[in-house]
Amino acid sequence: DISAHRRALRLRMPQLAVLPCPPEQIYPPEFAECFDEIARRPYSGLLFGLPAGTVQTRATFASRNRLVVGLSGATVVVQAASRSGISCLYSSDASSPVAVSMSG
Repeated sequence: DISAHRRALRLRMPQLAVLPCPPEQIYPPEFAECFDEIARRPYSGLLFGLPAGTVQTRATFASRNRLVVGLSGATVVVQAASRSGISCLYSSDASSPVAVSMSG
């Protein structure tokens, strides 16, 4: 995700970053500078998956993915580990199209 955000910043494209954390706990912290730049750009912004004061856990990533699916017109799976796939399940529940990219 961060590669796409950085490329969009270079191209001056508007964007929305959906983070799996509360506003006071940017995760991952090494991307904080990129997210600050997104927040300053016109027609761009940050959407936090958790309210301020909430403790981030592994389960909060699933709620972030649910937000992304809700904002998207479709889900494209490019590469995924065997235990992943929650976004596809959310897309299916929302009757949103799912496309799978297969390489090799």
